Amino acid sequence: MSINFECRNIGTDVISNHAANIIYVHPNKLFCAWFGGTGEGNSDTSIYLSIFDLITQQWSINPQKLSKNSQESEQNPLLFFNPPNQIWLFHTSNSPHNQADSKIIFMVSNDLGFSWSDPQRIVGNISKGIFIKQQLVVLKNGNWILPAYVCKQNYHKSVILLSCNKGESWTQFNINESIGRVQMCIIENLNSTTNDEKTNLIAFFRSRFADRIYYSENIDGCEKNWQSPIPTIIPNNNSSFSCIRLQSGKLLLVFNDICKNGEPQYTKAKLPFWVRAPRTRLSIALSDDNGQSWSFKRVIEDSENEEVINASDYNFPLKEKNENQIKLYFNKYEKKKHIEFSYPSAIQTPDTKIHIVYTFNRLFIKHLQFFEQHIIDN
Repeated sequence: MSINFECRNIGTDVISNHAANIIYVHPNKLFCAWFGGTGEGNSDTSIYLSIFDLITQQWSINPQKLSKNSQESEQNPLLFFNPPNQIWLFHTSNSPHNQADSKIIFMVSNDLGFSWSDPQRIVGNISKGIFIKQQLVVLKNGNWILPAYVCKQNYHKSVILLSCNKGESWTQFNINESIGRVQMCIIENLNSTTNDEKTNLIAFFRSRFADRIYYSENIDGCEKNWQSPIPTIIPNNNSSFSCIRLQSGKLLLVFNDICKNGEPQYTKAKLPFWVRAPRTRLSIALSDDNGQSWSFKRVIEDSENEEVINASDYNFPLKEKNENQIKLYFNKYEKKKHIEFSYPSAIQTPDTKIHIVYTFNRLFIKHLQFFEQHIIDN
């Protein structure tokens, strides 16, 4: 069953926009970052930032271009608000179409986004080919934990990056038996039985085999040690999702409700390593048992087919794209014959409203807002 949302579009004058990340910044702002350029992996792909005023309900008209390395592809931005005034931006950077040399870059604003430090590479013994996507988590002991994944020629696997000094340096730890399980999304476990010094955590993973979302828990409240990921009942299409803990205690999952392989595929399965499935149906679901079951599933965005028809079907966001750019873009995607609604990012603001941003066919970033009760009532 579908549901009506308050809807806005965010975008730039570049051809392709993808992989948005959204955070709440006290007292009345939302920050959204994504990467844009002529196409994913190209050297002109950069990080953009737009700010939403919760009072006026308007996004900034001219998004800021924050990264400026014209020699590398800069992707997968991740924002982190460190109260009262500090905002961190993490993103990946690699030579064009070469995941093997990817590294994590960060910039810091100490004035709520008005100015930013020069970009720096994070400090630590970090693998080459490192990528990020899901949110940084602050533990009860003050440590920062950043989920990441390493892309090698023959495999991709999950790791965590741990900082005990608020981002000055990082230590990498492997997630056991996580080959093919990436983009780890870490959430505090409200059923924690550990003491005040430790944080019980759960995590969900994207699957490169396009079968299911996978699940893990940390062991004995230790952020370094995790159980081997196991399949859930939720399908995954080898694309990113977003999962957050709501103020009600429920989990909210935003995901592509589709998969390529109906049964869980393990690392020894005789399948191509990178399996692709459609990204045309984007859904939300609620869980009140830490993800063991999901109820009130609703469709956010869907398409009757995967074919792009023409540019006139789309309501372009704030800044008009050049007509020739649009034509080039649609020629490119008509050849691929697919539409995508993908890479969601969700938050909940103090007024309990839920905000979701996601890729709309790489043309722009779409923003929805609604209350939890709207999911249940509809």
